[in-house]
Amino acid sequence: MNRRSFITYSVGAFAFGLPSLSRAQNNTFLGYAELRSLPGQYMQLLSRFSFRDPQGLLWSVPKGYKSDGASIPRAVWALAGGPWAGSYKDAAIIHDYYCDTMSRSWEATHKVFHHGMLARGVDPVEAKIKYEIVDLLGPRWDSTHRWTGKYGKKRLRGATGISFSFDPSKRIARSIASSRQEAWELEVARDVEARIRSEGAANFSSESYAPPTIFDYDVALTEAQQSVDQYATINDRGQVLMPTEQMLQFQTNLSNPALNEIGTLRTPNM
Repeated sequence: MNRRSFITYSVGAFAFGLPSLSRAQNNTFLGYAELRSLPGQYMQLLSRFSFRDPQGLLWSVPKGYKSDGASIPRAVWALAGGPWAGSYKDAAIIHDYYCDTMSRSWEATHKVFHHGMLARGVDPVEAKIKYEIVDLLGPRWDSTHRWTGKYGKKRLRGATGISFSFDPSKRIARSIASSRQEAWELEVARDVEARIRSEGAANFSSESYAPPTIFDYDVALTEAQQSVDQYATINDRGQVLMPTEQMLQFQTNLSNPALNEIGTLRTPNM
């Protein structure tokens, strides 16, 4: 073998081995998230934290970022524990940041949550369940609007869709509507989990999934306000008082999603 042939062979061998080396560096976190607990459910990142996805794209979260795990629907918390207690903590931080900044598409942001869980060793079926629930119920956005979940109503970026009021009856109506929404989300999440476990992770997709019910927050808020206006009284300290029977009915409905009709419409089986 002459010198030229040796050089060609050596360079070719190195180049041949490079892709496998590159793949080995993808789908991995660069270090571990160092977090400091803050009042409420917030956590603050103490140093820059990154994840490189399977395509080699880097997802980085800056030092000092404060996360409350809000990009992960509460239904996932109910099934798997809060984002700071579970093995999906690091993936949740990446997901939270990019849901806040909306600097990449919601589809890619949800997918990186899935990749991150797998990279941290979350069981593939459990990771699939969490991913599909987030994909179905989590934040979505485009260049001008933001909305929540597959069935959410689009609102302009920066708009909350919530009108603040000092009226205590309006506050309790919002609280009832939000509680109804959480109950609906938990019902859907449990249905998704059951279907994935029975049908197999590879056979389920949130985009083709039809939930047992759909939820409309605006309708729920209107109906809750009507109930409060009908049954509630306000004392001299501005507290809203509901009859015991009515409050027990609210609590029963919240603990039994099958009875949770406010803001929901039954959908046909598909």
